[in-house]
Amino acid sequence: MKYNKKTNGLTFLEVMVAIVIIGILAAIAIPSYSEYIKRTHLNVAAQKAEHLQMLLQDYWEDNETYVEGGDSVLQTTLGWGSGDANITSKVEAGSSKDIKTSFKITITHAKVDDEDIIIQYSRD
Repeated sequence: MKYNKKTNGLTFLEVMVAIVIIGILAAIAIPSYSEYIKRTHLNVAAQKAEHLQMLLQDYWEDNETYVEGGDSVLQTTLGWGSGDANITSKVEAGSSKDIKTSFKITITHAKVDDEDIIIQYSRD
């Protein structure tokens, strides 16, 4: 008499191999995804900085000086707002003979704590 053993399901070893494979894939994918998200935030901040630079150039054409300050000053003077609660901006203006002829834009994204976007410009 032959005994036919019918198996149902997976063995413990097969389940453990699957878990190890999933763990390895996650160890590779999670850091890559985190870097992708960081680059995305920095790209958005860079676009905001370029837009702010254009507004400052337009302001120069009308007033022959640059405005400086943080988000609230830029909103009041230029009507500029980042539209993103995670982005803060600051403009520092440099003077030449009492006329602000240069500026430095610093854009910071709250979710990227180790890098800022900086644009420097001078009319000199």
